Amino acid sequence: MNQETKSFSEIYVDLENINETSFDQTIRQAVDLTFSKLGVKVKQTLYSSLEVDYKLSKEDIPNKIGEFVNALEKIFGTSALLLEIDVMKTIRQRIPEFKCAAKNPDLAFVDYLASLKNFMEVS
Repeated sequence: MNQETKSFSEIYVDLENINETSFDQTIRQAVDLTFSKLGVKVKQTLYSSLEVDYKLSKEDIPNKIGEFVNALEKIFGTSALLLEIDVMKTIRQRIPEFKCAAKNPDLAFVDYLASLKNFMEVS
């Protein structure tokens, strides 16, 4: 696997060539684990709210990260960042060879996942 750290300016994400079994599954599992930490009822309520209020199924999340982040921010406000951080920590534990170095101090969750997607496509 490629262990090189890439800056966001070096990343090119080809949305047409997503590896379903790796990237999508990784994102779904990380989000599911993060939601599970909030409790079964909260997790069910979150998925239901995403589906009903924001038209995002669990399967849609990896391909609609921007919409997912916006929905979390509407539901949790600035506390959505805590969930995003937990998802990133989970990804880091599952894919320790993935390194993300941000030149911009305002690392955005969407940028982190774009970097992950690129890493998984070229690895």
